[in-house]
Amino acid sequence: ERKRLSRFKFNGVNKSQVDDLREKIQLVRGTVVNENIKTNINNTCRNYFIDKGFLNTRVEIIEKVDTLIPNSVMLFININKGKKVKIQEIEFGGVSAFKESKLRKAMKDTKKKGILWIFSPSKFIASSYREDKKAIIAKYNEQGYRDARIVEDSVRKIDDKNIAIYIEVLEGNQFYFRDINWVGNTKYSSAELNRILDITPGEIYDQSK
Repeated sequence: ERKRLSRFKFNGVNKSQVDDLREKIQLVRGTVVNENIKTNINNTCRNYFIDKGFLNTRVEIIEKVDTLIPNSVMLFININKGKKVKIQEIEFGGVSAFKESKLRKAMKDTKKKGILWIFSPSKFIASSYREDKKAIIAKYNEQGYRDARIVEDSVRKIDDKNIAIYIEVLEGNQFYFRDINWVGNTKYSSAELNRILDITPGEIYDQSK
């Protein structure tokens, strides 16, 4: 019979991180310990810290026999987060409607190293990056590119401390407001509603507007 888990311990992380990881890996006493379990622990711990910007996180799982409980083992999960990596470059492909600097500026939390962003951290946080990609598309939508989308993006490691980001955009066509027709309005005239709406036929289709 395969050995079962008696207890486990995290090393190299603080208490709040331990609590988060315990909830994520959901290990319970008596679980059969096999390679799949250890692989799941490794991947869960790495992904947790990668999502926080520690792209070089290393996880080592040491298995020791528990002499107090028959057929049981203890797991020691050693985590080395390393340092958060910084963004050296953010590059775009397929972009013609904007200057690349405008798209970089639209990204609130994902900033590259440089004098322009001296007061903004250039650390890579995966969750912030996902939101900033949405901000890029929102920027396009405001300028009439209602079909714009990111077709490809990648994070490339330059060295242990730096990464480069590449984002490929499919811009699509620019749209404009044309005719605006009101149907079913009996209490207010179309002219009054047009004044409240404040959209002029021929202006750029701003999706947020």
